[in-house]
Amino acid sequence: MSFHSGRAGFNRYRVRGNAPGLAEPSLVEKLDEFKFQERMVTSPRDIEVGWVAGDHLYDMQFSYEKNCYEDFLLMSMRVDTHPVPGELRRAWKALGEQSVRQQAANAEDGAAARLTRSQKAEASDMADRQMREELATGRFRRTKVVPVLWDLRRDWVLINHTGITMGEHLKTLFTQTFGMELELLTAGTRAGELLQARSSGRSHEDARPAVYAEPPAEVERDREYGGGQTPPVPWSVPIENKDFLGNEWLLWLWYTAQQAEGLVTVELEGKRRLELGLALWKQLELECAWGVGGRLSVQCDSAAMQREPMVGLGRAKLPRKAGIMMADVEDERIRFELAIHADRMAFNGVNLPPAADAASEREQLQARLDSLRDLCERMDGLLDAFLQVRFSPAWEGTRSRIRNWISSHGQSAGRRGQELEGIKTDTSQPPVDAPTEQPETDKRSLKLAN
Repeated sequence: MSFHSGRAGFNRYRVRGNAPGLAEPSLVEKLDEFKFQERMVTSPRDIEVGWVAGDHLYDMQFSYEKNCYEDFLLMSMRVDTHPVPGELRRAWKALGEQSVRQQAANAEDGAAARLTRSQKAEASDMADRQMREELATGRFRRTKVVPVLWDLRRDWVLINHTGITMGEHLKTLFTQTFGMELELLTAGTRAGELLQARSSGRSHEDARPAVYAEPPAEVERDREYGGGQTPPVPWSVPIENKDFLGNEWLLWLWYTAQQAEGLVTVELEGKRRLELGLALWKQLELECAWGVGGRLSVQCDSAAMQREPMVGLGRAKLPRKAGIMMADVEDERIRFELAIHADRMAFNGVNLPPAADAASEREQLQARLDSLRDLCERMDGLLDAFLQVRFSPAWEGTRSRIRNWISSHGQSAGRRGQELEGIKTDTSQPPVDAPTEQPETDKRSLKLAN
């Protein structure tokens, strides 16, 4: 999976600094200046990071034609690590101690029962020397090449990886190369930007998690001793980062997809309004907002129609990840499929519209990069549409309707899904708070058989 072909998965960063509006030769020169270079490695903690041009891990031929696409800069970051297996390190130490013990036996005409402190230090030094010699040969080199896309028009950087560690390597290398900072765009960060653009930044600062269902019994007991009145949302800590807004946004999308025929009007750049049709499908992952009710995972084409996730909502769980299918109402050829981790705004399994009119490979790639931007703009438009409701006087009415939807559909949702044949439930943990008619577990996976 990458930006060049197939499905893509990525995190998005905001560029902080004075960036050019178009890809220009000076940016290519910077890439060449900070290209990847192998060096002598002496410790398993050593990490080598640098740019490669993108064709393969040894490609250092940067050029305007290869890396510049109008207002995009496309490159790859190479990260080499050198992990030494613990078993091997222990073996080297044992061999060192054996050698020291043998030397002592030869010198004293008898082996000592236990090594002295200095002898143990000598054995450790022998093991360290052996490790450095092995590291110098490149025996433990592990290479990872990750595509990176800089959208110069939007001041975004997309990395084709959703791991935090790889993101930290990117932030450091990007600052060294271009002298600008990167900030991860989570749901809370992006919501703050959108609200600030509408002069509603104070609303973002004051936001607290909303309650959509009665808390679990354990929380009710804690309340008697002064417990909190709003869910702590443990994965959104500290609460000041406001990433819980991503989970509430995903719940609102779920509600809208089922109650408003999945139609949402969004506002894109330049005040252009666009109507989108969307549906949640294939996967849903929920987690208790109070941190006591465990997790729930459902995987099947009709995931949002199944009874289990609706029951989960009624037990104070919030959606964290969902599969989404989205299309422009005016032009259904513009269709996206993806899975989004809502609080982190991490995109996975992104399927982009085909570049039907592209006459060359470069035009096809340009169309894919434009589609990635279109996807991000549409997802931001959906988030902005939610925020306009969330921070409006009409919000309490909307929240009340969502609560009623959860309570009324918890028992009836998924009747069609129950009629489908071949549903298999894999239960990996004992049932928790299970209804009598159909047990629910903290973690389960439903799959439709072929």
